[in-house]
Amino acid sequence: MLTQTTRWRRAIINAFDEAPLATGTGAIGVVGLAVGALVRLLAPTIGTTGTIVASVGLALVAFSVLERLVRTSSMVGRRRRRYGLTVAMTLVAFATLLVAVNLLISELNVRADLTAARQFTLADQTAAVLDRTESRIEATAFFVERFDGANQEITVLRNRTEDLLREFERVSDGLFSYRFVDPETEPLVALESGINRYPAVVFDAVDTGLRSTALASSNVEQSFLTSLLIASGGAQKVAYILTGHSEMVADDNGVSSARGFGVAVEGLRNDTFQVASLNLINTGAVPSDAAVLIVPSPLDAVTALESAALDVYLQGGGQILITVEPESDRTWAAWLSRWGINVAVGYVIDQGNHLAGTPGVPVLAPEQYQALYITGGLDATVFPGLAPVGFITDPSLIPNLVDFDLFGMTTPDSFAGAQLSQTEPATEGDVHPYPVGLLMRSVGPVDEPAPDANAAQLATLAVFGDGDFTSNRFFPALSNGDLFLNVVNELAGDVPLVPVRAKPSEFRGLVITDQQFTLVRLLGWFALPLVLGAGAAVVWLRRR
Repeated sequence: MLTQTTRWRRAIINAFDEAPLATGTGAIGVVGLAVGALVRLLAPTIGTTGTIVASVGLALVAFSVLERLVRTSSMVGRRRRRYGLTVAMTLVAFATLLVAVNLLISELNVRADLTAARQFTLADQTAAVLDRTESRIEATAFFVERFDGANQEITVLRNRTEDLLREFERVSDGLFSYRFVDPETEPLVALESGINRYPAVVFDAVDTGLRSTALASSNVEQSFLTSLLIASGGAQKVAYILTGHSEMVADDNGVSSARGFGVAVEGLRNDTFQVASLNLINTGAVPSDAAVLIVPSPLDAVTALESAALDVYLQGGGQILITVEPESDRTWAAWLSRWGINVAVGYVIDQGNHLAGTPGVPVLAPEQYQALYITGGLDATVFPGLAPVGFITDPSLIPNLVDFDLFGMTTPDSFAGAQLSQTEPATEGDVHPYPVGLLMRSVGPVDEPAPDANAAQLATLAVFGDGDFTSNRFFPALSNGDLFLNVVNELAGDVPLVPVRAKPSEFRGLVITDQQFTLVRLLGWFALPLVLGAGAAVVWLRRR
């Protein structure tokens, strides 16, 4: 009995016996196509050579097909020839159409980013800055040519740099231009730009003479945007992160860290913020250049001195975002109550919409959002361990409160439980929707008289009942990071930069309810095997 290898060997030998020229050229053509494709894929610097090799291989394959068709003379052969010619003409027509469409798109400069995280599209805030820029900016990218291709990291960085600068030029409506310079062949250009480290990109404002240099970094777009802002005369806003109360750690970048805040800090920097730490025990006051003060999940008590400093900052027109936890010291709840905000004890348990099997981790669907000027366009968000937040009384009765907005509400099947694992409410009256957070504007604490209308400054305070959603572990999940950054930008008065932005890292989690999880599991267990079994039965019956 012939083995499969023997059959293949005989088939190849017969092919060479019947049409040696066609078979030989076809084999060489296939090898050429494969080699050319590999060269294009693995060695972009010699991509032209790969294209030439692949083109020659394609021509040899075409010659092989035509030569074999011409040699066929029998009736069956003529039928095969007719079918073969039809297939060949179809392939040629399809290839011609692809080339024509590609040329048309190239001429019209049409592009589409099909990646899930829009990796090749400028972030909305970058496009907004370029759209507002009125100065002519010239960028000079310094890359040593001999390293290109020899060093994989340098090659990737150069390609990313060129992609970004090309996009900057396209979006800027003629106000941005760029060039690449090899500092080894043009050392005077590098010397005039003050560059002694490579790779680097220098941004020069033609009209004002302002200059900024972007060195190689893990976030190229952020580095370029910061330099663009400086060169065009724009200043970065400063976001201060409060420390000293066991808050989340700003320099912890661990991907799965439950108390790490480094990914959120990177997101702030991506939004053109300058980020700095602040310890009120040391400074005694919030710096005057603060655009926003962020208090990420404090656990330890806030002192009377610090509370007074926070009050002074707010009454001077400041903006604070605080994410409290059910475990936060109650002194934070006491301070927030002076501003009309109530943080109750316990956890929000949402039986209507939560992560599968965990009612203590509420999920907000897009239809549950409010304050759409902040939350519009967001996907779902998840809150692992949500404290009940709200107002101390009817908002209309709170002194000095000007206005407020709720970010979103849990489902009507929610209640406040003493434990995260609690499954039933203590009383039926506890079952109702709960806010996940709120933003309020006030002219002073509730226990102080209203200030003079001419002297009053508007304090803005945003509160979330959970901080875990901003941790490294959950920040990239769904729209958690976007919600946090949108609120920060709103507080900082940066409304044009509020649109949804690209995530610092891609996390495409599947959020489903218990019923949906059960359905997926049953489909995997029974539906797919049944379909395969039915298909096998049909094949068996047809072959009997």
